[in-house]
Amino acid sequence: MRRIRALLNRIRGFSTPFGGLSWQAVEPGEAIARRVLLFLADRRVLYAKWQDEEVVHAVPKSVQEIRRFLSTLLDSRPQDDKLADVLVELQEHCRNFLSWVDRIHPGAKMLLVGGDWLTTYEDALAVLRSRLVEGLRTLEETTSVSTGTLRRRIPYRGDVDELERSVVDRIAQMPARNQVTDELEKYFERVVQMLKRER
Repeated sequence: MRRIRALLNRIRGFSTPFGGLSWQAVEPGEAIARRVLLFLADRRVLYAKWQDEEVVHAVPKSVQEIRRFLSTLLDSRPQDDKLADVLVELQEHCRNFLSWVDRIHPGAKMLLVGGDWLTTYEDALAVLRSRLVEGLRTLEETTSVSTGTLRRRIPYRGDVDELERSVVDRIAQMPARNQVTDELEKYFERVVQMLKRER
């Protein structure tokens, strides 16, 4: 039965005038779901505990790799496919996190702007993880491929909606990266001037 379904997934229509079968090599949804599971299972960003330095440098890079991987899979699926909708949703959560990260950075901590930047960073990561768990649940419902083992490894926050609103509100109060850079430059200029006067 699975073999028949896999073959049917490759049929894309009939050509005329002779009624020829139009055939396109499209990877079955179940195979794509398994590729997603294998790829995400190797992403420590989804379940590991991070220290300050690792959070800042390693997490966005890993999330960007997840986003690129999902883009590659999307290139091989039709736009109206239900599986494509799931992949787009997973990709959107990655994009949201990366846009948040652009506003959360050590410069905000140095200037004491926007509260504790690391707490906000960790909460943003908790939102990403929880949203991906929800996406994996939808992936299982769409393809019948079990995602339970991976979902149990990823920390999930039951209050993810409230947490996401909190993260968005806190980030909205933070300055843009270029504003922080300008402020840091002014700060270091003042330090240099003070050192010169002390000489």
